[in-house]
Amino acid sequence: MSVFLGGVLGGPCAIDNPFHLMTKTEVLQLIKDHDLPELIASTISCMNVRGRVKHKTHCGACVQCLHRRFATLAAGLEAHDPAERYALDLFTSERDAGRDRTMAIEFVQSARQYLHLTDEGFVSKFAGELSRLANVSEEATGDDLVRDLFHLHRRHGQQVISVLEEGIAEHKDKLSRGTLPPGCLLSSVAGAQGEIAEWLKTDQQAPTPQTSINASDVVLAINRTQKKLLVRGMPPIEIASGVAILLLLANQHESDICNKRAPENFSFVPAARLEELLGITNDALRRRIERLRDKLGVAFLGYLKQRVDRDLIVESSQWRGYRLNPRVRLVALDELKKS
Repeated sequence: MSVFLGGVLGGPCAIDNPFHLMTKTEVLQLIKDHDLPELIASTISCMNVRGRVKHKTHCGACVQCLHRRFATLAAGLEAHDPAERYALDLFTSERDAGRDRTMAIEFVQSARQYLHLTDEGFVSKFAGELSRLANVSEEATGDDLVRDLFHLHRRHGQQVISVLEEGIAEHKDKLSRGTLPPGCLLSSVAGAQGEIAEWLKTDQQAPTPQTSINASDVVLAINRTQKKLLVRGMPPIEIASGVAILLLLANQHESDICNKRAPENFSFVPAARLEELLGITNDALRRRIERLRDKLGVAFLGYLKQRVDRDLIVESSQWRGYRLNPRVRLVALDELKKS
């Protein structure tokens, strides 16, 4: 968005979102801390404009309403966002057997899963999204962002489940007597005794990653135009600005092969040379290398369930610079596409 607006306005344009690592509950708590909870009543989150009922500002069924309702309850701000504003009560209203009921159940199920995910399980579950994460920030490394997002999801899960447990406690008598509508959220996720259903309790851990993959098993090609790295056995990996670095290292790699150098004698490209060719500073070069390694690590763990060394693809030496790992197989793009 910053790039788009910069192009439209003809100059640099920065967008700052100070809430991007806060849950909706935490944002509401911030509003509460500043003694401004009355502002909540003047906001509308519902995305179901056509489906609103008269005198009800929120449908209570869409995902935006679910996020809002759970968050206001978790933040203790129900007085400023009363149930009467919602066409559907969060816990006790009958929900359509199709999309509305499924959406509510999956919302709670996802929150529960976040509580059980390990950091490795989180990386595995969101491999595709996290592989593009390193482009988000120039300052923070991919590891920092992954850690922050992991804890963000954990906090969201805790907040949703705490509200659910309070709802179960409040309506336990109706649950045990079977007097709640069968299609309401509580009936869908709680048993007859008001206990969270077994399918919701299940810890859904990611498979334990295997030992580190060997560089000699890696066959790769670089797609210059699409800025992607192709690795045999994996979907294409978006590497954005990392493609220019890989292409420069690939040129030296291919030169060493033509000169019949032993792998241990393959040349490093000095950092100063890379900085000159790319027109960037030393700090910017290091950040790009780290983001590239972060993306590759996330991709291998997510798609192959294998941890990888930081230098699996790009090796570095403090005094000599960077090079492609001499033991990986670099092939032509067309050759890898055919395999």
